[in-house]
Amino acid sequence: PYPYPPPAVAVHAAGAVFPYRTAVALWLALTGAAAVVCYGAAARALGLDRRPGLLVLLPLAHVVGAYSFQWDMRSVNCNLLVLAAVVLGSRALVDQRDRAAGLWFALAVALKVLPVLVLPYLAWTRRWRAAAWAAVGSLVLWVAVPAVAFTPEGAPE
Repeated sequence: PYPYPPPAVAVHAAGAVFPYRTAVALWLALTGAAAVVCYGAAARALGLDRRPGLLVLLPLAHVVGAYSFQWDMRSVNCNLLVLAAVVLGSRALVDQRDRAAGLWFALAVALKVLPVLVLPYLAWTRRWRAAAWAAVGSLVLWVAVPAVAFTPEGAPE
């Protein structure tokens, strides 16, 4: 009864092959990098990068969301990774980099199912190439990755 989709289970299983301290350090680094991506995107979206004095708002924003960060790190949750994938996919979509957008969205859906709502949006806005890349990425992440990562019985090797 593991509450994550198969590709996320494969990622979690891959992290479990390391000694505990190494796995924790890797997870903290990955979560920290996801946070930096999200804060960087927020700074660009709000124009804070053009007015460096306003960058002081980012640590204040962190105070408001600190509990979410602590929860992700304490419970080995991947919400920040999903958010970073959606943010990077959205940025790629704005920059008309359909392949990157689709692959980032596919990764977000592979980690948690909720971002699947992005896929109908791609079709609704007629972003067919991004939708096709998201489908290809999803196929790889939902079929190939679990097939390689798990035995037929479903347990990690």
